[in-house]
Amino acid sequence: MLSGMWYGTWLERGVVGMAWWIVAAVSALGCFASFYVRNGSGHEILLPGEEDADSASGPVQPQPSPNGMPGPSSGTGLGISR
Repeated sequence: MLSGMWYGTWLERGVVGMAWWIVAAVSALGCFASFYVRNGSGHEILLPGEEDADSASGPVQPQPSPNGMPGPSSGTGLGISR
């Protein structure tokens, strides 16, 4: 919506390409900011009783399924356990 407003404003002033340059500047700022975005662990908020993955006592060991068979215990066959 802003680009349309900028286009109309600068069209009235006789500078048709200015809206393009403004949109290009906004895009360049977004591209620059994207270099500072980092992936999180997926669990950035720790609740009481949880411990940070860095301070964990080691890798989590998989639990055997209740029926003794490998795979999901729900029987879905999709690797989804309930």
